[in-house]
Amino acid sequence: MLRCVRYAPFLAVLLAAACSEGRGANRIEPGDIRARPPWSCMGINWPFSGDDNRNASVTLAFRRKGTDPWRPALPLWRHEYGKTTMFSGSVFRLAAGTEYEFKLTLTDSDAKPTEITRTVTAGTLTYPKMSAKVVAVPAGGLIKAQEMASPGTVMLLAKGTYPGTLLNKSGQPGNWIVYKAAGDGEVIINSRIEIRANYVWLHGLTIRDPRNAIQGSHKGICITNCRITSHYAIHTGGGAENYFIADNRLTGDAKGKFSFGGEGVDFGSDRGACGHAVCFNEMTDFADGVSYGRGDIDVYNNYIHETVDDFIEPDYARENYRLWNNRCYNSMCGFSWQPQKGGPWYMFNNINVGTYLHAFKVKDITGPTVIYGNTILTKTSQVGHVGDVMRGTMVNNVWLRTTKGELGRDGRVRPSFTPTRVDHNAYGTGGAGPFRTAGYKEAAAERGWDKHSVNVDYKDLFRHPIKVPAGKPRYWRGISGFQIPKDWQFGHPMLLPKPGTKLIDAGTVLPNLTGPYLGKAPDLGAHELGLGTAWYGPRTWDDKAGLIYGVPEGWSKVPLSRAVKYAPLGCPQTKGARVLLVGPSPLVFALMRVESAIGETRWTRAKQAVADQAGAL
Repeated sequence: MLRCVRYAPFLAVLLAAACSEGRGANRIEPGDIRARPPWSCMGINWPFSGDDNRNASVTLAFRRKGTDPWRPALPLWRHEYGKTTMFSGSVFRLAAGTEYEFKLTLTDSDAKPTEITRTVTAGTLTYPKMSAKVVAVPAGGLIKAQEMASPGTVMLLAKGTYPGTLLNKSGQPGNWIVYKAAGDGEVIINSRIEIRANYVWLHGLTIRDPRNAIQGSHKGICITNCRITSHYAIHTGGGAENYFIADNRLTGDAKGKFSFGGEGVDFGSDRGACGHAVCFNEMTDFADGVSYGRGDIDVYNNYIHETVDDFIEPDYARENYRLWNNRCYNSMCGFSWQPQKGGPWYMFNNINVGTYLHAFKVKDITGPTVIYGNTILTKTSQVGHVGDVMRGTMVNNVWLRTTKGELGRDGRVRPSFTPTRVDHNAYGTGGAGPFRTAGYKEAAAERGWDKHSVNVDYKDLFRHPIKVPAGKPRYWRGISGFQIPKDWQFGHPMLLPKPGTKLIDAGTVLPNLTGPYLGKAPDLGAHELGLGTAWYGPRTWDDKAGLIYGVPEGWSKVPLSRAVKYAPLGCPQTKGARVLLVGPSPLVFALMRVESAIGETRWTRAKQAVADQAGAL
């Protein structure tokens, strides 16, 4: 007893120190906010220490610099990988070349004060623009062109077939060295182009190489409107930053035979400073359409079809990998987590059709993913380890198979790991439960998951009937080199929703992610009834009009003199650089032109729509 009394003050000191230590470990200590901008999104990272009890959170709002009011974005997610702990997230649908303010509010009941607000300013990148300074290169191809080139020049290559070369002369920010087809015929580069310079731009070229058509790891590289055929079409490495890859047609050499190697665009596993955009391209006959990179990468509006391994594999990437508005058909797997290093990743408004093993290939996930508004259609594909991908948000998706069976199995549901929401989805399983994974039913009951989700039949949902392939697709270990049968493959349906189905007005709004919608709520899936579709794949670069545009199927570009025919429909007869597209039945037109006033009017309308909660910008 005396011994206990004697040591009581010492024990009290130890206990007090332990309690103080616990409060210190739970109290968050925020670091400096970092913003990483590509062209149309912004990645936000806020490092921290402490918060061992994981009860801190960060909300995010944004606005154009100097404007009002603030607009809400999705909250930041907890990123924990290796020695990195931070809150991370993205803001979407931003205007290129524009300054924005981002307001972050951190809440932690263990901190004093319990709420911390900080504002950071950052600008998106400006889309690349060619200089007016043009130099004709009548002979000699890239080799001669580089000898004559200087920053801010457009080198016009005459038609012909030329060897590849090493490009090691750099442009400058805003002043690219552009190597462009002159327009008098096809410019063919018949071997590898290796880029060891910054701010180099390839445009309108046909590039062929049996192994790597374009290789390089530098900054500000633009590859646009090219036709590239190779095992690896575009391959970068450790120094790659701000690649802009748009409107190209990329073709691999798989010839329909299964392979794990060969990529349309390969950014290297966990490599580079990133900040890339891969948009409006067509990719086919590769193992994978787009692969790898470190993070802050945007992959959007691509048309990816008949790949033999994956459509898109962000494998090994860290934070803020964003996939949206991609139209993808026929592959072994769709989108891949193999592995994910911390997250968050975002996948929204994609069409994912015809995978025969996994629509989502889930192998190793260490963070959250937002899976929103996608339309997924398979014959028999299931997601292995589906419980692991339920770390984040999975809402407004249409997820269908044409045979009876669950959509996913196995994995481990851990809703306490990160805030998780699974709801407002349409499941087509032929009567089976959607997921067979430990913990799903319990978590759904406890947290209200799938309270607003619906069961559907794929045959009832779309404007055009779905033709199901007759074959029996499958995977086995010795599949390499196997010729993929045509009867394993779906066609390329657009999957436009039909009026009156369970998809209409059945979704929910996520701030800054939900696009415009017409009813009381967004529709489920990639398309909103009455608003058509996004543009997928390459567009037309029109130098004369100064525009880039897509020509819908069945439409055609006509001379501006034909505008008078469409005057009764409201087509104006004003002068200026523009493009007139027309459709035959019914008689329709689209007149495209660049006018700053129109841009400002659209911006004002968009801001008002957001203020009225009519869908996010």
